[in-house]
Amino acid sequence: MKSKNLIIRPARFEDIAEILKVNQITWDISYQGCIPDKILEERHKTFDNRVQKWQASWHEKIGFVAEINGQIVGETTGCLHGTNENFDCLLNTLYVLPDYQGFGIGKALFLRFAEEMKKHNKHKLEIHTMYKGVPDSNGVAKSGPSIGFYQKMGCILTETYDTHPLGMIDVLMIKKL
Repeated sequence: MKSKNLIIRPARFEDIAEILKVNQITWDISYQGCIPDKILEERHKTFDNRVQKWQASWHEKIGFVAEINGQIVGETTGCLHGTNENFDCLLNTLYVLPDYQGFGIGKALFLRFAEEMKKHNKHKLEIHTMYKGVPDSNGVAKSGPSIGFYQKMGCILTETYDTHPLGMIDVLMIKKL
């Protein structure tokens, strides 16, 4: 893969199905053995419903896609939340197709998302932190490749909790912007 073929661009409404395909493929591999197969299979059956839900709430999302030769190979989405002058942002998703991991695409998506959040300061919004909940698929807090990735991006693990609907342990990671 040549990095000059990589484009990070704002996600568009018409990208939703492709974004969710990246999400689905990555889930199938990343969470195999951590989440019951029945749940992973159910996500395939409900794919169209998830597309419709994302379409209905797209106006609330801020997102970017990584494209190589016109194919979406990674995605990140999130949103702003808070009061009129004191906002935080939430990074909801960041997925890169397995064949494209290890080439800096996740880092490029993360940095672009963080950069976009910082721009809101110019609009007199005060962005304090960026939050990311990361499932700890190993069942042991402070481990797993996604946690290490976010730590490399400057995120700090702040707490763990076991309220994930799929039975995983989640960790909350924060990055000061």
